[in-house]
Amino acid sequence: MLTEPAPMTVLGTGRLPHAGIPMRMFRLLMVLSMVAGGYLLYSWQENRHRSEEELIRVTERAVQRISQEIKVQAATQNVELNARGWPVTIDPEWFRGAPPHNRLTPASCPWLEIAAGAEQDLDHPTHRLALDRSTPAFWYNPGKGIVRARVGPMINDKRALEVYNRVNHARLVSLFDDGSITSKAGAATANVNTSRGAASTR
Repeated sequence: MLTEPAPMTVLGTGRLPHAGIPMRMFRLLMVLSMVAGGYLLYSWQENRHRSEEELIRVTERAVQRISQEIKVQAATQNVELNARGWPVTIDPEWFRGAPPHNRLTPASCPWLEIAAGAEQDLDHPTHRLALDRSTPAFWYNPGKGIVRARVGPMINDKRALEVYNRVNHARLVSLFDDGSITSKAGAATANVNTSRGAASTR
């Protein structure tokens, strides 16, 4: 009776010749793919972090620049001041047609909201997040001569609070108010076209 010959093995190993090479190559490719994927993910996260960090710095400088200009205008008294000695509004023309921008909110947001009524007793706006394009990027309280930058949507409320505090040099423990002031009747906004720098009020 004829029998099939036994498979030839590599002397001293007990393995089929070349049988393990494809598997080793497959494993190597898997390892390389995982390494490449990890590197790409790291690079994406690093670039995203750098981009966000730059937007934060730009917005922080914008708040500082506006704040300085408010004090200059109050000191020189070249504009209309209220009874407390602060400008009643912020004119984009103070910045030679190039008003500072809040890079943390949608580009089409109105530029500035002016606090009115009971809000003039606050240090921060009741709404600190700009979740849509109708919310102004900056909030100015002529009752105290202070300006705040709102922040756009973040990965979570904790991160949004961290960024808000940083750009405004604040130490708030919450993004949200107690809701005691909900009306914004009478608030004025200045709408700036971010692409051309033209300004209009409404």
